[in-house]
Amino acid sequence: MGTNATSSRPAARRASAFYTFHPEVEWQSDYPRKREILDQVWKLWRRYELSSRTSFGCKVNRVWKEDRRWVVNDYRHGYFDGIIAAVGTCGEIREYTLQGQQSFVGEVVHSSQLDETNVTGKRVVVVGAGASAAEAMEYACDHGAAHTKVVSRSQRWLIPRHPLLNALLAALIADPFGLLASVVEYLVRIFSYGDLSHMAPSKSCKHGIFASTPVVNSRVLELVRSGSAEWLQGDIKGFDTDGIRYTPRGSMASDTTTRQGSSNVAKADLCILATGYARPSLSFLPSAFFKDPRYSAPNWYMQNFPTDDATLCCLNCTWLHGIGAVGGAHITIYTRFLLAFLLDPATRPSSWWMRRWVDWAHLVKKPLPGGALAFVSSAEMYCWFLFAILLQPALWPWARFRVGEDIAEYLIAWQRSSTLSTVEMLYAKGGGLSLMTV
Repeated sequence: MGTNATSSRPAARRASAFYTFHPEVEWQSDYPRKREILDQVWKLWRRYELSSRTSFGCKVNRVWKEDRRWVVNDYRHGYFDGIIAAVGTCGEIREYTLQGQQSFVGEVVHSSQLDETNVTGKRVVVVGAGASAAEAMEYACDHGAAHTKVVSRSQRWLIPRHPLLNALLAALIADPFGLLASVVEYLVRIFSYGDLSHMAPSKSCKHGIFASTPVVNSRVLELVRSGSAEWLQGDIKGFDTDGIRYTPRGSMASDTTTRQGSSNVAKADLCILATGYARPSLSFLPSAFFKDPRYSAPNWYMQNFPTDDATLCCLNCTWLHGIGAVGGAHITIYTRFLLAFLLDPATRPSSWWMRRWVDWAHLVKKPLPGGALAFVSSAEMYCWFLFAILLQPALWPWARFRVGEDIAEYLIAWQRSSTLSTVEMLYAKGGGLSLMTV
């Protein structure tokens, strides 16, 4: 949702309606910040007494299947009927060193260190292009920076934080010919960028609106219009003694920075490296899941189930790009798919069927630059859920995705003779790894 362990600044990058992952979750704002998000998590943590079912500091090195049941690390934890891998998409801070950094006379910090960074009266340059760069720009402008510049190495779409607009974009499904993307990009340029249309990705840019995750932030364009900040695009060459050297691209070549030959220097007293976070590894899973690149994450059944075994679900960790297609509501539905597969083996898709599903996705979406399953929208994901049920009659009783009285009785009876009622969460501090085994 936009939270991390090192900064209190990030807010949800999608409307909170997309993240109502439990009936008791109550959002007070459309785009809640870290404190509000964690408050809701803690409420559920206490509600279900999860502390008694959780082991911290337990690094997960290996997960394998033996006699049709799962083992985590070793046999001390017992055997499990299913596995949920929930390592997320952001792990350790991505370290990035630019050429000449030692010669820079100013201060260099990572965007995760904003809470303890003093920007008052300083010229700030942010290196980056994603949500972290946008948040660093906001922080600098809100905390008294003399001036703020973002030097963007790649072209990213900037989408305002508006629940209705975000919902409409999430409700779209990219057509294989890119016609819908062209229409949406044209409208965003006109109604969102307006007089700043030169900041929008060029028409030749491979990062179309349905190819990489847009930056959802309403204030970036406002701050640029007010003169409080600049958003520059260019190829970064490295540090100079008093700033960042870069070569402008396109219309950005006419900005106000000091020209030195073919490069410009964005003057700075403070440089914020918004280089993001490394993706946590899934190497603890069986290696067979990654042998065939055609069926390696994210090219799995409904993106979350390895095509070799539907009793393992990777929640929110195989996702690459999308609009509204990661987070709460999907976590709930994927978990219930897994429960259906475990409780009723007749609902469990075969490896052959899951691979045919991936082949079908590639056939439908192959022309898209983002790849078949590298970019998904909420609408597309819900279509997956719908077709998975319609094409598999054994799943029809589970179509309502809620536990009714009849299914509840089935659960109780099944729990008495299995380990489904045993839920253990293993958390590895080093890699930010959390694994729930069922």
